[in-house]
Amino acid sequence: MKIVKLLNSSVVWAQEQEKEYILFGRGLGYNHKKGDEVDPREIERVFIPQDQTRTGQYAELLEQADSRIIDIAGQISRMAQIQLKCELSPYLPIALIDHLQFAVQRWEKGIHLQNKLLFEVQRIYPEEFAIGEQGRKLLNEVLGQEFPLDEAGNIAFHIVNARNQEQDSSSGFQIVEMIKDILNICQYHFHTEVDVGSLAYSRLIIHLEFFAKRILRKELLADSDLSLLGMIQKQCRQEYQCAEKIKKYIRAGYGMELSEEEMLYLTVHLHRVLHPR
Repeated sequence: MKIVKLLNSSVVWAQEQEKEYILFGRGLGYNHKKGDEVDPREIERVFIPQDQTRTGQYAELLEQADSRIIDIAGQISRMAQIQLKCELSPYLPIALIDHLQFAVQRWEKGIHLQNKLLFEVQRIYPEEFAIGEQGRKLLNEVLGQEFPLDEAGNIAFHIVNARNQEQDSSSGFQIVEMIKDILNICQYHFHTEVDVGSLAYSRLIIHLEFFAKRILRKELLADSDLSLLGMIQKQCRQEYQCAEKIKKYIRAGYGMELSEEEMLYLTVHLHRVLHPR
């Protein structure tokens, strides 16, 4: 694997058999030049752009990035991989570098953007938020700044997207926004507080997360065996009425009509939260 371009002391753009790679590793680019062979022992992470025509764009981003930001993004990515124990998008380090670089530039200019979904991120994605908070503390320690808690939420969004294998950071915001709205509909409908620490609540959040993804991808569950629906409507009347309000919200906000299958699952999950065993 030969170096195409040195991007940073820790990042190089390399090529092998006409395939391009971006390689990360402390000191990987030190004392090297274009055309040199890369020592595999020095490679810590390999990024292979799915769209090879965009490799140059990623290379330009990394070339302009602060080496400390690159290192912090790498550490956050490793923490996420270890703590979440799941497959993450290979784009996570790149997305974090891009975000953190811009966040630092805004901070230096005195521009502080509030994360209006901070509370929801903490509640819906506690594991990702915990990693985001570790990343925020690392950022503060390395740069000698004091970024607010909002930044932990911003980092968490990128980790959420990485779990979803998404490149577009807006999807994480949309998912949290939708779950927040649905939970508000439920709270106003039932006029009661639920136990956010319960297993039923966790299951509801997981269901709503996948529900939101299906809405955004326009891939709703198709109707199958709905013999239980009539019985569920009678036994869980209040919950079904709440599901109907959610149906109206989705129709108005996303232009989609929920299938009866989706309505059935929403009703069942709402019932479990309201009537835990």
